[in-house]
Amino acid sequence: MATYSTLIISILSGLFGAAIAAFFNYKIRLKIIEKEKLATKQDLAYVYVVNLSAFPAARIWCDDFIKNILVQLDEPLPTDEFGVEHVTSIIIDEAIKKIDGDFFEYFEVFDQAIESIIDIYSNTNLSQEQLASLPKNTVVFYKRYESQCKALISYAQFFKSLLKSRKTSKAADAKQINTFIQQVINLYRSASILRTAMIEYGSINQSLADSLVLNELEFLKERILDEKIHELKIRKAREFMKKTGFFDQVTETNKHSEPA
Repeated sequence: MATYSTLIISILSGLFGAAIAAFFNYKIRLKIIEKEKLATKQDLAYVYVVNLSAFPAARIWCDDFIKNILVQLDEPLPTDEFGVEHVTSIIIDEAIKKIDGDFFEYFEVFDQAIESIIDIYSNTNLSQEQLASLPKNTVVFYKRYESQCKALISYAQFFKSLLKSRKTSKAADAKQINTFIQQVINLYRSASILRTAMIEYGSINQSLADSLVLNELEFLKERILDEKIHELKIRKAREFMKKTGFFDQVTETNKHSEPA
């Protein structure tokens, strides 16, 4: 009897010990899984916050650019009647009307640039699995952002088709251009809302989020400054080459270097 009791106690002890071990192993695995989920969640949120930080950075740059232009006007805009975007629509409309034949001849370059922009906004989609991991309100904000991206792509393709020839370019007017600009504004708004939701979802420190915007802003300013610097240097190089007869010298050098 004692043997059976010892056996039963041993079995129960073993089962109890195994249960405890299994429980602790489960808790450990659960913590690891939760930690991995948290890391994945934070990684996803961080990547999106980084990408979306380009929007507020561009908005800051545009606001500063517009302010610098407005202060130079002799008469301030009656902003209670219309906005800067309406003025911009008319400026672009007038510019399109003055496009010369060279533009249409080299339209392929413009076409490739537009396609690059379209490609960027076409590759922002999250998978269904990733969407399922987001809070409900964030999913709503994401779908709105995605919808605005698709709308912007449609408008970009539409304008690209209009600018293929002089004949079709006449169909572009200030109203259509303003619709496109409003679409860009709506995209920026939805991106800002989604970014805020992603910051909360990923528990991203606000100071880090702010620094990402500043980094994007500095990058944007540096890129624009570099373009201006190189544009200036090209102009100076052209002036130098004309002044010194550089092309004539090269032509003469080539003549002398040709075999007799």
